[in-house]
Amino acid sequence: MVPGAASDSGTGAQLPVIAPDLRGYGETEKPASGYDKHTMARDIYELMRELGYRRAPLVGHDRGARVATRFAKDYPEATERLVVMDNIPTRVIFERMNAEVARGHWFFIFNNVPDLPEALITGREEIWLRFIFFELDL
Repeated sequence: MVPGAASDSGTGAQLPVIAPDLRGYGETEKPASGYDKHTMARDIYELMRELGYRRAPLVGHDRGARVATRFAKDYPEATERLVVMDNIPTRVIFERMNAEVARGHWFFIFNNVPDLPEALITGREEIWLRFIFFELDL
């Protein structure tokens, strides 16, 4: 979690900023389950409660945008405002999914197969990252 502050452009007041890693990201625990957006939104909700916040503006980027959207749907009473950035809704992705799209985004699908990515990549992380960053034409 990255604590910080931002200034309100209207008043100049310092506002708290809390930027937690999502479940399984960064230095968080890596449980075997709970990576659905409902559970991850609940993680954020529980963190807010633990820190004493009942409502807050919420900003999500990329995969965090999906969690922020789920949070706003599951906890509207705790959502003051919502900003989502750099995200195509999952529904739209799967409505357009076909063999060509799947070939171009195979690594997203691959990473969703339970335990397989870890089994194939563990101990070979450098090979994997070199392939992803230097061989793929993304």
